[in-house]
Amino acid sequence: MTQKINVLTTDSVSTITDLIGINDQVSGGEWSNSISLELQGDNPIEISKIQLVSGFSGSGAVLVPALDIVGFDADPAISAGDSSISNAEAQTIVFRQSLAVGEWVQTGGNAAFALLDLSTVVHRLYTLYVAVKLATGGTQYNSAGGDDEFLRTRIWWR
Repeated sequence: MTQKINVLTTDSVSTITDLIGINDQVSGGEWSNSISLELQGDNPIEISKIQLVSGFSGSGAVLVPALDIVGFDADPAISAGDSSISNAEAQTIVFRQSLAVGEWVQTGGNAAFALLDLSTVVHRLYTLYVAVKLATGGTQYNSAGGDDEFLRTRIWWR
């Protein structure tokens, strides 16, 4: 399922959007939902920062997974819990950034965050698609009945 973020201008930040929602079950080695970010402009874009927020609403745990955040220049048509992407989808990857468990910052409440400085330039895009792949054998979101865990993102670009 692709979630849509409204058109924004350059030097912008997206709204915070669920990659893994409270009703999505995602295990280690599996993908999150993909989201789409509509961009404006006729020049290459720089993805400057990506923020991830992991937490829970109601019940669950604050999870701090090792993961890869991946950008695509075409819709990968992946949904939470998918275990693979196709060869054609892999050919549309324009960036990948890994995040280790130790890079998360605990807030002391019901969330943790990570802020990745990318400075990654990609070719001219009108839509960027982003998804996360959890590390194999690692954290599982919403693995127990009643869990309301989530993984959200916000993206900056210019």
